[in-house]
Amino acid sequence: MLNLSYAVDSAIWGLSSFGFHVTNVVLHIAVVGLFYGWCTRALADARPDKALTPEWPAFMAAATLAVHPVMAGAVLYLSARSELLAAVGVLACLTYARRAIVASSRVAAVLAIVFGILAEGSSSSAAVLPVLVLAYDAWVLRDKGWTRRAKQVYAPAIAAVAFAALTQAAGLLSAARVPPRGIATHLVSQGGVIFRYLGLLVVPRDQSIVHSVRWASSPFDPIAVLLFIAAAGSIVYAIRQRHARPLVAFGVLWFAGVLAPTTMLPVRDALAEHRLYLASQGLLLAAAWALGPALATRRVARLAGAIALAVLAAITYHRNRVWLDPMQVWEEAVERSPAAWQAHLGYADVLRETDHCDRARPEYRQVLRLYPDNDAALAGLDACPLSAER
Repeated sequence: MLNLSYAVDSAIWGLSSFGFHVTNVVLHIAVVGLFYGWCTRALADARPDKALTPEWPAFMAAATLAVHPVMAGAVLYLSARSELLAAVGVLACLTYARRAIVASSRVAAVLAIVFGILAEGSSSSAAVLPVLVLAYDAWVLRDKGWTRRAKQVYAPAIAAVAFAALTQAAGLLSAARVPPRGIATHLVSQGGVIFRYLGLLVVPRDQSIVHSVRWASSPFDPIAVLLFIAAAGSIVYAIRQRHARPLVAFGVLWFAGVLAPTTMLPVRDALAEHRLYLASQGLLLAAAWALGPALATRRVARLAGAIALAVLAAITYHRNRVWLDPMQVWEEAVERSPAAWQAHLGYADVLRETDHCDRARPEYRQVLRLYPDNDAALAGLDACPLSAER
């Protein structure tokens, strides 16, 4: 789906980056609208007594998604469009799946399947989607037919996604990883990564296109193991509260499930801000449920929310200005993640493309110190000989 969207952009805009960015912004607006609509439905389902209106909490959740600076990593980074496409598919699938269950609509069921395929064909972040629909059916709607649907619909969908994931996992596991790490070492390292993601959502500081992480020295690294236990324990505890707080449990499952593919498999970049685009929506929904009574009834709470939105928007404005200049993006990455070879490689490539080979060569050499025999760095040095320096 990502490549298809690029082909459509190319047909409409040519190779102008402006057109590709317009498409990303349009997709982001669509996601925000779909998320607002989904939140109003989910909040109403979780409080069937209708004692509180869902519009204000839904608005705050959607507005946060719209202006949060971390989302810039998906909206402004064209290679991360897969997360935007996946979000459109996931939200539309959830909306139509809910309608299919509540109204017994076959048309809605077909549309849910279509948008589910769109989501799954866009990003591995959407792999958790069949589980999310099942959890919403069983935990939030609590429809009596959920066990029948679990056997007839959800189980086959989960099996199909699992089969597709296995075919992709083989390629990921065979790829070179620097620093070298197995599945177990990578997994325990993810406890700290999850808390870093939460920190970026709560206090969006030290953002970068590349992040350095603390890799566990072994599967028994004590700090990594403690962080992993804390993260996993928090997720398990939230899910165990599904009867009393169904949307909190559902939102935490959403967050953890979206991050699961990169948590369980040793991918190249342990932490990437664009992965929070879809994952954060689960936590925003959970927060909207928890803060719903205050936002729906108290002006002070809405005023505080408006101030928070203004602060986030101001940070996003500054973040957008950084993204206007590729040189600034990669200079920032090298400054904030000096131990990440990806940062030095990206910076070196920008320097070479702007005819600054004298500055690019040291960066390529730094890549080779961190990642010996890196093909891209060797190719960069060949394309940037000493005679080209100026």
